[in-house]
Amino acid sequence: MNKKVWKSIFMLCFIVFSISVFSQNPNVKGIIAGTNRMYLVSFNSGQVIKGKITSIDKENIYIQEGNQDPRSYVLADVISVDVASSQYKASLGFGIGISYGTIGINGEFFAHPNVSLNLGVGTAIFITPIIDAGCKLYFTGAEKKWRPRASVYYGTNAIIWYSGDSYLPDIREKLNNVSFGIGQAWVLGSGNRGLDLDIMYLVHNGAERLEEYINMGYDFDLNAMGHIKLNIGYRLYF
Repeated sequence: MNKKVWKSIFMLCFIVFSISVFSQNPNVKGIIAGTNRMYLVSFNSGQVIKGKITSIDKENIYIQEGNQDPRSYVLADVISVDVASSQYKASLGFGIGISYGTIGINGEFFAHPNVSLNLGVGTAIFITPIIDAGCKLYFTGAEKKWRPRASVYYGTNAIIWYSGDSYLPDIREKLNNVSFGIGQAWVLGSGNRGLDLDIMYLVHNGAERLEEYINMGYDFDLNAMGHIKLNIGYRLYF
């Protein structure tokens, strides 16, 4: 086939793709269908239906109320979709980073659909336990698969460890301070598991304390105490 034919095929595919993407009601983009989650679906007629969203296609949304069979509704009539308040409960994450106590677990309790209280408990192998507590503010509803967020934690965000010198005592010191973060949660599959990724900024990274040890004769690299750290984890939702 010549270039004109290939160009025509490409343009046709692009048009079809664009129509399929932009014709979908933006109020249902990112909604997790086919799970046990209960949703509140509002229509432009004023009707609000509470039920499970079993599937979504280009023209219809299918909602199951109670034990009834799923019924279809016109997708274009949907003005909002929210998770029923009873769905905001808790989650448990496993990972690394400040929110996980270096290497450990993070418990999350939803005090509000977009606000959660968090507690991380973990270990740095040679220092245990490490505890961090804080909260997260989500910028999108829990009905979305992708949830950007901001967070703040207080607890151990830096560690000074030294061992092996014959004339200087060993050091195993935890430094507690405030850390701010921005990140996101990706909800996977049926909506009961997900991935965490946050970039954390340490207000005080322990450099001043490390400098004190350097002045005592310890061999530390002051540049190793950075202000930026990552949280990476796997999460289960309940």
